[in-house]
Amino acid sequence: MIELDNRAEQFLESIRQEGEQSCAKIQRETTAQVEAALARTREAEKARAEKSLAFESSRAAVQANRALSAAREGARARLSARRAALSAEVFADARAKLAAFAQSPAYAPWLCQRAAALAGKTALGTGITLLARTADLPLLQGHLPAGCTLQADDTITIGGLKATGAALAADDTLDSSLEAQRDWFLQNSGLSITL
Repeated sequence: MIELDNRAEQFLESIRQEGEQSCAKIQRETTAQVEAALARTREAEKARAEKSLAFESSRAAVQANRALSAAREGARARLSARRAALSAEVFADARAKLAAFAQSPAYAPWLCQRAAALAGKTALGTGITLLARTADLPLLQGHLPAGCTLQADDTITIGGLKATGAALAADDTLDSSLEAQRDWFLQNSGLSITL
């Protein structure tokens, strides 16, 4: 009986060891499967996070570029408005100085000199008509070059003369001279807009 008890005990011990080995094997396999699943999940989450980070970085860069572009456009608009205001101020001052010149004693001799220069232009042909402001007509009476006639032209606001001939017309007004300087002024004034 002791031997039977010993055998039974050995049999039970053998079953217990086999069970423990099976449990340990199952535990190792389960741990390996869990670790493999975790590794796959980590890789998938890492890839998803990298993709999300790349997307968000790209979106942030686009938003930053849009904001920068809008800021540049706003700055350009403010600079352009300031340049226009400065140009308007400069040209208003120049216009005022030209108007003051047209009221000065030096204006009548200058006007007569310009009339002689226009009358001497052969490109205008013969029978030249000089056009002047109504206020300037008395300044030119008795000082017209030979063969010229005089007419009032109130489209001339500052002063000077226009001439029409058989072949051509010429504009020697202070108004047109001032306007002709706008492009030159904007190019050479140092008021360029570069951002």
